[in-house]
Amino acid sequence: MPPIQGLVIPMASLPEVYQQLLKCQYFQFCMTIPNPARPTCKQTAILSCPIFDDQGVLGDLWVFKEKEEIFNDQEIRLVQQVANQCAIAIRQARLYQQAQIQVKALEELNHLKDDFLSTVSHELRTPIANMKMAIQMLKLSTDREKTRSLPQNFADGVRS
Repeated sequence: MPPIQGLVIPMASLPEVYQQLLKCQYFQFCMTIPNPARPTCKQTAILSCPIFDDQGVLGDLWVFKEKEEIFNDQEIRLVQQVANQCAIAIRQARLYQQAQIQVKALEELNHLKDDFLSTVSHELRTPIANMKMAIQMLKLSTDREKTRSLPQNFADGVRS
């Protein structure tokens, strides 16, 4: 049979099949009408297994055989295990995507914080520099006043 990997079958096209899958139940059946997944093929036996986790159905996995064959218990368990592993992989991928979104948001917030601190630092630096200069000028001015107010002979000793 030709491969159909990645084919999407709308749920509305097979409501009786998807009712079972939405209940998290696997089942096998044989299609007596043309198969929408394989329109060029004749009847096939199909094992349909839901991919689900604690939050509900995530998708489904279909396995095909010739119409005369049935799926044995070992094959059913194998397909169920593959479906369980798919559910884990899908959940992990979704969690990873959510984590990446959070990382990107945190990086953006960090960038905004850095911009804010840079702006605040710049805005505060100019007045502080002016205040520092004014304080130094006052200090020089008061030092000169102190020197002028000292007795002459004492002021001469301080200058030398």
